[in-house]
Amino acid sequence: MTSSTSTISTTAPYLDENDLDRLFASAPLLVVYCTAHWCGPCLTFEPYLDRLAREYAGRIRVVKLDTDLNPTAVTQLAIRSIPSVLVVREGKTVESIVGLVPYRRLCDLVNPFL
Repeated sequence: MTSSTSTISTTAPYLDENDLDRLFASAPLLVVYCTAHWCGPCLTFEPYLDRLAREYAGRIRVVKLDTDLNPTAVTQLAIRSIPSVLVVREGKTVESIVGLVPYRRLCDLVNPFL
């Protein structure tokens, strides 16, 4: 969303692997959601990440990574299964979770790093 005033996105944007290094360097705390359009559990889980982006706006940056479109990033991040959520602090993965988990578990994953 682009406008002349600052706005907060209500959903996590999709990441392009070309932006990966820049984001790692610029976001103190980044949550990377690894997904694919054909993954049923990923589609179920996606609203949780959008909610996390809204509720933690200004404290963390949440992005989505389509694993089919970004194979280099998948290799770089050592993604083995989806859905996966990575917490990246200062360019390093400090926490991760694989599979469907309750929303509260996502919050518990992020909170220690705030």
